[in-house]
Amino acid sequence: MSGQVNPRDGAETSLDDNFELDNKGTRSNREDRLIKIRELVKSKPHTIDDLVHELGVSLMTVYRDVATLHQQGMVHRQRGVVTVAPSRTYESPSSYRIGQHSESKAALAAAAATLIEPGESVMLDDSTAGIHLARRLVALEPLTVITNSLAVARELDNAADITVFLTGGQLAPWAEALYGPMTVQTLRALRADVVLMSASAVSNNICYHPDSQMAQVKQAFLAAAERKVLYIDKTKFDRTALHVVANIADFDIVIVEHGTDAMQLQQLVSMGIEVIVAPELAD
Repeated sequence: MSGQVNPRDGAETSLDDNFELDNKGTRSNREDRLIKIRELVKSKPHTIDDLVHELGVSLMTVYRDVATLHQQGMVHRQRGVVTVAPSRTYESPSSYRIGQHSESKAALAAAAATLIEPGESVMLDDSTAGIHLARRLVALEPLTVITNSLAVARELDNAADITVFLTGGQLAPWAEALYGPMTVQTLRALRADVVLMSASAVSNNICYHPDSQMAQVKQAFLAAAERKVLYIDKTKFDRTALHVVANIADFDIVIVEHGTDAMQLQQLVSMGIEVIVAPELAD
């Protein structure tokens, strides 16, 4: 019979396009499930099985709902793991972003490392390119590294001669990073030689981030450093997000990946910004 659940195995058949029965026999509204899935994966990646457990509906129902969100550009699904898709108002979790465009980020980090001298104080934000850069800093000891990124701090756990300062603040689990008024206040009391950071989007020479408080942290990093370096992969250009971080002209150096649009490069150079094209890394 349509719309009934077998109490022995929890299997369900479709009620209609908008409702299903969950494993408690309660009608589950499809729109409510779509919102719930988006909120769940915003905090951290979830497997399909995780979502089945959280929602209490069948595997087939979760697959259909995830497929709908994927078609709407709201989530990504890769190898059974669902993550929130970046948008004007949301950023993907760092655990997902670290695996995206990893070769490009490694190349950007390699180019950025050439700008750092032993003995300097270095600020790194929660950009996943910063994780790649942190892996290269051991070769530049001694250093002082100031960051709001737990992932960056972990990369430097075993460094013999790198002093790591975490900014403090409220934890954003999706970003593995600290943010909020305490973070901003800490950064305002510091002065570093250089900050290296990224942006979620760059459009019309403006850098953006989907989260307002993370945007404020990035602004505080910029204000606290003598030299300002932006590394940006080519996928970030001609995209926008909700909150302005800075004008790209506020940076002294912009590092872009190999293959960035020539017109984009020319525009940056015409603004008087030093532009470094990160060479492709050898296999």
